[in-house]
Amino acid sequence: MTELERLLAIEEIKRLVARRVRALDARDWETYQACHAPEHVSDFFKDAGDRDAMMAALRAETAGVTSIHHVYSPDIAIRSDEIASGSWTMEDRRYWLQDGDEHWLHGWGFYHETYACRDGAWLITSRRLERTRVEHSPGSKRASST
Repeated sequence: MTELERLLAIEEIKRLVARRVRALDARDWETYQACHAPEHVSDFFKDAGDRDAMMAALRAETAGVTSIHHVYSPDIAIRSDEIASGSWTMEDRRYWLQDGDEHWLHGWGFYHETYACRDGAWLITSRRLERTRVEHSPGSKRASST
């Protein structure tokens, strides 16, 4: 891989992650699913098994939730022509109704991901969320998994 090809791959991965975050907050599940490889694994949906099961779990987890995700400061390493890894600083806010009252969560941390290039397109193959701080409304019962 040339230096130019490496830089282009990094830019493609940045665009992939931006597309994933936009799709999550917009609840554009078709685009969100297309960002992930079929064998994708996620630490917060460990029991899901694959991308399709993860999608079902994610839809259930985010039902009735308005979310705002920001990712920045990417540190992406191209391991080969087809494999990469990266870490992203993240911040998210989530809002929902619980027993008729509005609740919220505000979190900070890092996404640690792996990527694979398939048929010329980069896909996310795994994600682990490392939370460094979470603040939430008193009495909130929602998890902080996405």
